[in-house]
Amino acid sequence: MVTYIHMDRGTKWHAHVSLLCQYSPFFKKALTGPFQESRSKSVEIHDVKLWVYFKVLQRTTSGHIGDDTEHDGLIELQLVHVICFADKYSVPEMLMEVTQEQQ
Repeated sequence: MVTYIHMDRGTKWHAHVSLLCQYSPFFKKALTGPFQESRSKSVEIHDVKLWVYFKVLQRTTSGHIGDDTEHDGLIELQLVHVICFADKYSVPEMLMEVTQEQQ
């Protein structure tokens, strides 16, 4: 397991390292490479809203971020936040899924 520290709220959330590494080259490098995050099994995430983090966890555990037609009720502005996270933390499948739905 890895602990993510959501700095905006000061809370800690847990996620499986293997899942995050499978979906994100960024997390794979951070958590398996010669970095402090790999030793501490902790990654600090800044400028990310808590609900976006939950959508990412949902994506890594279920394989999708919501209903195919509505993205679980996400409106366009919310999708922008998910796209930004997917781009910033290199989650290519999520980025592709969300952007293809908008075309």
